[in-house]
Amino acid sequence: MKRQTLPSGYGVVHLEGKWYPIKIEKIYPQEFVVLDPIYDDSINDAHFARRQEAVEACLHHEREEAQREQASWLRRAVESDVYPDRCAHYMDEIEALTGRRPYIRYDYGSSPYCVSTVAYVYASWCPYCGAWQDGFYIYGLTIDEALAQAAQEAYASRCCCLRFVEEHVQAVA
Repeated sequence: MKRQTLPSGYGVVHLEGKWYPIKIEKIYPQEFVVLDPIYDDSINDAHFARRQEAVEACLHHEREEAQREQASWLRRAVESDVYPDRCAHYMDEIEALTGRRPYIRYDYGSSPYCVSTVAYVYASWCPYCGAWQDGFYIYGLTIDEALAQAAQEAYASRCCCLRFVEEHVQAVA
């Protein structure tokens, strides 16, 4: 049987005939070390009869930690406002076209990796033709991506109204 090595920052302790998986953390370099037992939803008991089972628990915990950290960084990337000037410009354009600032929220899907930004442009009356413009949702990976697409949609909607008004004025004249 192939013996698995422990991941960095993990260890197993043998006490009273049982093996315990632990996480080893340095609180401050070379001054303080914390040994935390590993408790997970997938591990019913924190001790094992064999060393190999404790090592597998450490490996499983390391994979889970890596996935949680990756999902956390993904959420931070989606929620970050990397281009604040660009986002402010898009918000101002949408407000000028519709009369209201868009509503921004974050959509967390069924998986930690299904995170997106949602921009909702509120419904409004068109100042040119008086028609009711329905509100719409735009999904994007980042705030500026969602706002850019929402600004394009609002502008396209307004252009349709202007064309309708121009055609109507030409037909009347």
